Amino acid sequence: DFFALVLYKKSSSQNSKLQEHLVPFIKQLSKVVLAIIFLFAVLGIVFKLNVGSIIAGLGIGGIAVALAGKETLENLLATIAIFIDKPFVSGDLIKIDDIVGNIETVGFRTTRIRTLDKSSLTIPNKQLIDKPLENLSRRVMHRVKQTLTFSYDLSKDQIQDILNILNNTLQSFEFTAHFRMVYLDNFANSGYEITLIYTIDAVEYELFWSRKEMVNLAIN
Repeated sequence: DFFALVLYKKSSSQNSKLQEHLVPFIKQLSKVVLAIIFLFAVLGIVFKLNVGSIIAGLGIGGIAVALAGKETLENLLATIAIFIDKPFVSGDLIKIDDIVGNIETVGFRTTRIRTLDKSSLTIPNKQLIDKPLENLSRRVMHRVKQTLTFSYDLSKDQIQDILNILNNTLQSFEFTAHFRMVYLDNFANSGYEITLIYTIDAVEYELFWSRKEMVNLAIN
């Protein structure tokens, strides 16, 4: 616990999220290893048992234990894969299936995520490497696609005016400069469909929604 605390404070001072992510795992792993060593030491020194024979016997029994704890072993290997591949670090906002949340801790078997509605969700680590995982914190921009419908009562000139207004609206924001496109997309039963595709320069999820709202209000 002491060494883990020192490592954690050191990583915090260096703003190293990976080390903050890794320290709790090393702490738990070290405790398990020390507990196993202590157990064999007690069996050998206090109870005078042949530790070598016990370890050899565990080799046979270990096969049955491995089969019984197959999922646990798979999750443990997935944990190691997560630390090697580094698909995310503590604090990152990720999306897997329909789940969106911030990484809190990675344990032996599971990873704890704080969802957007602030509930705590525990996911098996194997699921994190078996399914497509999107790290939203590593986005440099967000893509937006919107379709607006206008009545067929409008003339061709009025539709062209609308296209020009929408183009000018998107051009008025610096954070949409990377990519923006406005075009008459379709003739639907309900009317003309005009599609807007643009990107918003924002890394933080909250900033993206705030800027998207600004664009929507301007369009409105």
